[in-house]
Amino acid sequence: NLSDETINVMKEAYRQIRIAEIYATRVDRMMSGDDSEESFRERIKEDLAEFEKEYAAKDWTFLDEDEV
Repeated sequence: NLSDETINVMKEAYRQIRIAEIYATRVDRMMSGDDSEESFRERIKEDLAEFEKEYAAKDWTFLDEDEV
């Protein structure tokens, strides 16, 4: 069993990694010409809002092996 402190650090690491992934994906799509600057700004806001909802609802007592 992991301590609560370790679990909290891991949760924050997961949060930061996912946010970095969202930014990297959106920047890549804009730089490749798939998204305009305007759609980049809109979509990144949408993606981040969706992630925050997902993160808040995540069941941290269950680890899905597909998410690792």
